[in-house]
Amino acid sequence: MKTLTDAVGNRMPLVRIDRAKSCSWRSLTQMLGCVLILSAFSAPALAQTRPIEIEQSTIQPTIQMGRPIPSWWEVKIQGSALMEGRIEFLLRNESRVLATVSTEDLALTGPQQRIRVMLPPINDRAVVDQLVVDARFKGKRLQQDLGTHILRVAQANTRAFMSLTSIARLAPKRSKIRDRILTRLSFESLAPNLEDAVKTIRTSLEPADLPQEPMGYCAYEIVILFGDEFRLLRKPQLDALAAWVKAGGSLYLEPTGVLESYHVEFLRSLAEFGPSDLVIQPDSQGRLIPGTIWNDARLMRLTNGLGRIVLRIEEEAPAGDDDDAFSVETPDWREVSAFLWRLHSDQVQILRNDPLAGMNQLLGNYPQAPQFGMMAGNRLMLKPPSSTTELVNRLMPDGVRMVPLWVLGVILTGFVIWIGPVDYFGLGWLRARKFTWLTFPLATFLVTALTVWITNQYMSTAETRRGLELRDLGDDGSVVRTNRFELLFIASTRQVTTSIRKGVFTDLATGTSIDDSYNRIAAPRRYATAEVIERRPPRLQGRIPTEFTATQDMAKWTPQLNRMFWIPGASESTKVDWSAFLDGISLQEMFNNNSIPSALATRIREKFGINAMMAVIGSEGRWAYDRESPGWTLRGASLPNNYNNSNIYMGEDDSSYAVPAGVRSQPDLFRWLYQYSVGTPYGLFSLRAQVGPAGGPDMDDLPILDSSDKSQLLLIVVVPEGDDFVVYRKLLRTGN
Repeated sequence: MKTLTDAVGNRMPLVRIDRAKSCSWRSLTQMLGCVLILSAFSAPALAQTRPIEIEQSTIQPTIQMGRPIPSWWEVKIQGSALMEGRIEFLLRNESRVLATVSTEDLALTGPQQRIRVMLPPINDRAVVDQLVVDARFKGKRLQQDLGTHILRVAQANTRAFMSLTSIARLAPKRSKIRDRILTRLSFESLAPNLEDAVKTIRTSLEPADLPQEPMGYCAYEIVILFGDEFRLLRKPQLDALAAWVKAGGSLYLEPTGVLESYHVEFLRSLAEFGPSDLVIQPDSQGRLIPGTIWNDARLMRLTNGLGRIVLRIEEEAPAGDDDDAFSVETPDWREVSAFLWRLHSDQVQILRNDPLAGMNQLLGNYPQAPQFGMMAGNRLMLKPPSSTTELVNRLMPDGVRMVPLWVLGVILTGFVIWIGPVDYFGLGWLRARKFTWLTFPLATFLVTALTVWITNQYMSTAETRRGLELRDLGDDGSVVRTNRFELLFIASTRQVTTSIRKGVFTDLATGTSIDDSYNRIAAPRRYATAEVIERRPPRLQGRIPTEFTATQDMAKWTPQLNRMFWIPGASESTKVDWSAFLDGISLQEMFNNNSIPSALATRIREKFGINAMMAVIGSEGRWAYDRESPGWTLRGASLPNNYNNSNIYMGEDDSSYAVPAGVRSQPDLFRWLYQYSVGTPYGLFSLRAQVGPAGGPDMDDLPILDSSDKSQLLLIVVVPEGDDFVVYRKLLRTGN
């Protein structure tokens, strides 16, 4: 006999089954009922048990499209088990997938821990106010859905700016002075009549949560640090912050109180190229000695590399420093705000005197398109025109390597000989001509396979991975940031994987305008009904930005352009005295002729090789390049159809090129470098000369020259290296 056991382990003779007899229908029914009862009790317990759960952290900030996305997640583990696996994040706008990110292998322990995941820059053509994130855990023993989450996007109907500040939990309570400074350093303080059109989104983090890698700061345009929080930062955080500033970030800092040695070294590295009489020296207690870092000025403005820094040093404030007499409504403070937000140099003085009238005057000078009837705030929302046409054309291979005719002739001749004399006389000699129904199809198949194999061998040489590497140099000639634009052009449909270390990756649309700003702002109804070409986004796996891979589905003979961005990027620095290149060169004559003098060309080629090409861009649309170099010209390139003779064009397809008319008729490579070296007077660039580093698809962070600053020059050197181009850009001061 056999006894079944109930759910609690008590031995009860529920059903007795005779081994010698067949089971009756009654006994089978009883057994089935027991099974159903046991499953009914156990199913709810299993359904309520979720080994791992995830939710957004309370410190999760609002994000901005087109910039790296910092995200914090609280992971809850049931019990004390060690959970090993990866978390996959699928980012989408409603039903359209925008990116897929899979973390590196994680070892998660309970009951709860916080993880930080950087998500890639995303540029969706539609206006969105949130990103939907589907999370899933994939481990060796467990795979589980972690639910759907929402990332809030900076206000879609305004021009949003991202600001990062730090507030220590144990620091003294916030003062009125701090609040006034934060308000003054918001962008809308420069445009009081456009408060509904522009908005600064402020993110506050604990000092310990500030990034320890430069790319972590690329989600923001300006960082504001006060003394209490600055003293709590550690050396890795300060090193990352310094690298980001040199790459083009803006920093407001109050280095007060007792400082550690690495804080002092951080200040010295930022002020390395400041005024010659600037001395940063602490006393025996670690406080900066009054009179060494300032004299009468309390707001010290500095530049380093592509970045801007403002230092505010005050004497130790007495208790209760909420002084109602402290005011930021002064010309100095307005000038500091304009300096950090990188307004054009000729605009700073206007805003210093009267911000309201000054902003109206600046917007009145904006090149308008009256047929659109846009308000000033809407025009500021327009992103600069982004085109990859010139770059894609320049990086495309010369052509596909064809199979030579003599090879095809040999194959065809051999096939005819085989199916003719060889087949006929050979099978006749063997008295087996009936097998020709077998040998003929076999010969046809083998010759076809041979032809396909030979064709693939020749076509595989046309698989291309070419790139243009843009290296921006600091004051000492070292590389402060690197952009690589890489073209993939393959001969067979397959997956292609790209490895990235300490950077971010963005796939770019090829040969078209990336952002349809006009349709988004001026014609939302037409834009909403426009067809969107769906394509599977790249899958990123690993830890962004430390080390990860990007996998893309590539179609044969379809070009794909990718952008990779690093800070600082290429470690090698060319030991060159850049300012010496222009010694004795007449800038006026050079710009009048739009041609590089032979003396300057000789000096540069002595340093970078005989194939080096060069260009100089000055203020107010002045430019010159070495016209004799054949490398500037594309093979039979023609200008896009949407070019016209005016300085700005806003067509129905938003293909806008706000570059001087003379530049539009120049070779494609020079034309592209000009467009992405100077902030063209379009949308936001009608006010600003530069945007903080982002590495995203808009490419609006590439311009580094203030076209209104007559004392600035941009020297560009292009060095061909195999199929690649290495481009050095160095800002120079003429002293004018």
